[in-house]
Amino acid sequence: MTNAIVHNYPNITASIYDIGRQMNTSNTNVVVVDDIRQARSFKSQLLSLYPHYDKQVLVLPDWETLAYDPIATDKAIISERLQTLYQLQNLPNAIVITTMQALLTYVVPKEFINKNSLLLKVGDHMTPAAFREIMIAKGYVETKEISQVGDFALRGAILDIYAYKNKQAYRCELFDTEIDSIRELDIATKLSSKAISHINLLPSQEYLFSTETKTILSEKLDQYFSPDKVQHPQLQSLLTQRSFAGIEYYLP
Repeated sequence: MTNAIVHNYPNITASIYDIGRQMNTSNTNVVVVDDIRQARSFKSQLLSLYPHYDKQVLVLPDWETLAYDPIATDKAIISERLQTLYQLQNLPNAIVITTMQALLTYVVPKEFINKNSLLLKVGDHMTPAAFREIMIAKGYVETKEISQVGDFALRGAILDIYAYKNKQAYRCELFDTEIDSIRELDIATKLSSKAISHINLLPSQEYLFSTETKTILSEKLDQYFSPDKVQHPQLQSLLTQRSFAGIEYYLP
């Protein structure tokens, strides 16, 4: 990503006019608004005047929770945040619309997204057992039928995924140990449609537990907390690699 330019405008009309003029530059422009409702309204108004720039205009929402409150972040918000951060890697002149709260919180490094993304292509070697292991490691949840972002389901040689990228569901069909086809899937009817050659699956969360993260957490807890404080339920959950509502605020 190139250097970002942050603007301060007297009103929304002035900002839309000026941002529209800069869409052909090589800079990433950041527009900060009060809340996510204003962010979506700004994007809608901007694209009504410049519809051909729809791929450049991204929204980075905040988690819409208060820091350290035991409230889980909505999966759709996590999906949009990861999608925006993923797209920013390949957009030299993006328009990022965000809130002050989102601007003040940490985001995952691009290495995290690249390392934990999964590219599935027609012809790839895959088995149901290997698929289950990979998806669980990336934070997806196994269900009987997929119904929300982050779900996956296995039925014999049929692999269904509700991906975080673009909030799109897919169906992969295996022939023996090879991916024979990949199709877009309608969640309501559970019918597959358009055939595609590959899909890129983003991680399901802005954190993933691993041996490395457990080691780092143990070292940090020993460094900053006395033994009695480490017995706090949230800290114990981190050490035992159990997720909990509001975990995003505990991670660096």
